[in-house]
Amino acid sequence: MRDYSKEQRHLAIEQTKNMPVGINNTSIQIFNIIRNSNGISRAELARVIGMSKSTISQHVNVLIDLGFIVESDETQFSGGRKAQLLKLHKTSGYVLAIDLGATSLNISICNLNAEPLIIESEDTNVADGPEIVLNRIVDVSRNLLNKLDLSSSLLKGVGIGLPGPVEFSSGIPVAPPIMPGWDQYPVRGFLEKEFGCPAYVDNDVNIMTLGEQWAGIGKDVQNFIFIKVGTGIGSGIVCQGNLYRGSMGCAGDIGHIGIDGLETVCSCGNKGCLESLAGGKAISMRAIEQVRKNKSQVLADLL
Repeated sequence: MRDYSKEQRHLAIEQTKNMPVGINNTSIQIFNIIRNSNGISRAELARVIGMSKSTISQHVNVLIDLGFIVESDETQFSGGRKAQLLKLHKTSGYVLAIDLGATSLNISICNLNAEPLIIESEDTNVADGPEIVLNRIVDVSRNLLNKLDLSSSLLKGVGIGLPGPVEFSSGIPVAPPIMPGWDQYPVRGFLEKEFGCPAYVDNDVNIMTLGEQWAGIGKDVQNFIFIKVGTGIGSGIVCQGNLYRGSMGCAGDIGHIGIDGLETVCSCGNKGCLESLAGGKAISMRAIEQVRKNKSQVLADLL
């Protein structure tokens, strides 16, 4: 069995803000273990986490009362006795997942097992500013809820990834290079007011990194770097099992590292950024230029 006691502890720390009454780090650790299992008994939970069965039961009862988990009809033998298995009640609530890029917007509604129920994608321009972009996000999200015949009261949380540095503790963008007008904008507060549930705001690549750590090739890997190349370039850093954001949320912002000898003006206003050389927009512009100069028939055929 995987070492859940170690693996889930750092995941619990990421989710401690704005939790329902009665929920704490241990409750979230228990929830994650149950979610990642096919069913587990209270006795097995106590063994895995290293707490008494009575303490485990207190936390389990809170999760049951909130509707997050259920005691299934399935049983397993534990110490010569039958023990009921605890399972995730994945349709007791839903999560709104928002991926905002520099030029794209992807929104999904998922159940509590992170299974997407519906997805909507469209072009956008993050440079239009927070009011325009966030209000569009609200409109699309409410439309998706209507399509699923779900009330927003069933949302347990909202998560959004932004294409720039974020102060995770406050959910506020910090001097994002390609997001004019977003600096210090209260994104988390805006979403919590609109949807009436906790909201979590982070850099988009950090969220991709956590996804890779939870369900991808980063699973069970203690140290790795996830690199994303889209319109821009960013990275997420996992060190000793924990996502490393840095003091200002900029630890993985490699797209705006200066390249010696490069004088290309970046969208952030600086010269010589890695993104201005190897980002998707930069590559596209160079390809178009090659076609205009009749230097590449292959690219001309593609474009």
